[in-house]
Amino acid sequence: NSYAGVVVPTGNKPQGHLMFEPIFGNNHHFGLMLGNNLGFELIHHGDHKVEMEWDTNSRFLFYNYQVRSYDLIDKAWSRYLSVYSNKTAAQAAATAQDANSGTAGINIFTGCFKVSPRFSFNLNNAYLYTHSCGFSAEVGYNFYSRQAEELKLKDTKFNSAAIESVVGEGFTNPYRTIRNNLVPVDVAVADYQAIQLSDINIDSASHPAVLSNILYATVAYDRVWYCFPVFVSVGGSYEFSSVNTALHRWMAWGKFGFSF
Repeated sequence: NSYAGVVVPTGNKPQGHLMFEPIFGNNHHFGLMLGNNLGFELIHHGDHKVEMEWDTNSRFLFYNYQVRSYDLIDKAWSRYLSVYSNKTAAQAAATAQDANSGTAGINIFTGCFKVSPRFSFNLNNAYLYTHSCGFSAEVGYNFYSRQAEELKLKDTKFNSAAIESVVGEGFTNPYRTIRNNLVPVDVAVADYQAIQLSDINIDSASHPAVLSNILYATVAYDRVWYCFPVFVSVGGSYEFSSVNTALHRWMAWGKFGFSF
């Protein structure tokens, strides 16, 4: 079988209101998909049968606009630094000698992006053994890959914010961490150093590329017990990757069911 279809944008997309925002679906992207399913009977001898299954699915998701938060270049998690929203705010802090006058960076380092997820591909190759007595087993390999998101700021007008020094009082310091100034030289309001558009790390707001490999196996048994179909199965899998954007994990599962 071969098929083609569309991916309908349901669910929701990031709005930038919550730190850990629940997202359902694929960030409300419209897309196209193409795939195929192939099956071959390799061995059929008496009560024994061995088959091979090959399934692929490719998707391309089109861009939409989402609210994302970002960091500054070479400043991991700088979106949570304290900043002055503009020079006027820094001058007010200097006049009042206020050490806690800045605003949370997340309120500044959040904007509307054009987000393009682009291409993803999923492949599953499985070998299945069945016996007429009701016993079956399956071993397989699954491969998933996805391109990194491509992002572009919708509004390129930056708002002249600056990183607040640890001491506050209108001083800025572009070399600080959450708790300390890396370079103990604060900049006074008169020499206010605003963050430039070139300081933004766009990649910090995007999802990186994904490569995932899964090996799995499962065994099952089903039979009719006093006119009631019953089945039981157990299995396990191991997921691994050459990059740190996919899980490295073992998994085990079991299922039991009956019909009446």
